[in-house]
Amino acid sequence: PLTFIDTIDETLLLKAASLKADYPISYADAFAAAVAIIHDAALLTGDPEFKPLARKANLGIHWLKR
Repeated sequence: PLTFIDTIDETLLLKAASLKADYPISYADAFAAAVAIIHDAALLTGDPEFKPLARKANLGIHWLKR
């Protein structure tokens, strides 16, 4: 099942801001990672920018092949 996140609450905002401050990632990527972390979900990506987060930020990633 899919869950759509259509609002940004304080928890999500602070987590995304923390990730953006700690890692060299884009604003949008910080929110994608924050949603995955908060909801204990895997992030589907092929973007190598997420590699440092996978190791250090407790982010589960399913890597997509290009």
